[in-house]
Amino acid sequence: MNKVLLKIVALFAPLWRGVGVDTGQMMAILEARLLMDGRRVSVFGQNRQTAEPKRQDLLGMAVFFFIGLFMLTLFDAFKQPATALTVYFTVWMFMLAMTLISDFTDVLIDVRDNLIILPRPVSDRTVAIARLLHIGIYLFKITLAYVIPALIFTSIAWWPLGGLVFILQVFLSEIIVIFFVNLTYLFILRITSPKRFREIISWFQIAFSVIVLSSYYLLPQLLDFSTLREVNVLDIPASYFLPSTWVASLWPIIGQGQWNANVLMLGALAFVTPLVAIF
Repeated sequence: MNKVLLKIVALFAPLWRGVGVDTGQMMAILEARLLMDGRRVSVFGQNRQTAEPKRQDLLGMAVFFFIGLFMLTLFDAFKQPATALTVYFTVWMFMLAMTLISDFTDVLIDVRDNLIILPRPVSDRTVAIARLLHIGIYLFKITLAYVIPALIFTSIAWWPLGGLVFILQVFLSEIIVIFFVNLTYLFILRITSPKRFREIISWFQIAFSVIVLSSYYLLPQLLDFSTLREVNVLDIPASYFLPSTWVASLWPIIGQGQWNANVLMLGALAFVTPLVAIF
């Protein structure tokens, strides 16, 4: 899959050259980073005893795919699409945030570029674009693995154009998550040392593993979906503080034609928050 994604990136070579990037150097850096992703032990593969970790990125994608497949039960458990999507995006945004914090921190705050690449005749712009593309490819792979079951379901079962709305919702949710992850990084780094920061990340990894495993075993036992089937999350004021509700509200607006004030306010938050985050 990495080879296909690299070829897609290479198609935009004129664009990269137009912004002052050395395309050959950028592709070499990006290829090396993707190769390292496959060898970096992820939070999902820490219990696997292998002499040389391989294809760890595919392992992470497989885990996200099966979680996304399991989450399809929500679309049958809840009668209201907004409620099902709120729970769906709550799980997705939590999983994405915890994965970025626990599994991708070494890449996001990797300082080895300053020691290995920058002393070479490589421009800082080339390094920066390569890093951004690496992060984008990483996000694309885990996003595709998680959302493709729900994307197919919403397009077939709910609305033929529902897939486009769903893609928009996924895109907005990712921007919101990246925004809050960045705030988390900035906050932790301001109150602690880099060494202590890595210890905190280790605790995040442990907590994430425990939460994923316990949720898999306990949630089906604790929740009685038969009593929650008729719940409409848009009628619960407390849910308005959940970013996942903002994103989910776009479905009633676009897909069901609900134009009441509460839904429109939530939809506005779904668009305004990412714009503020990008700024």
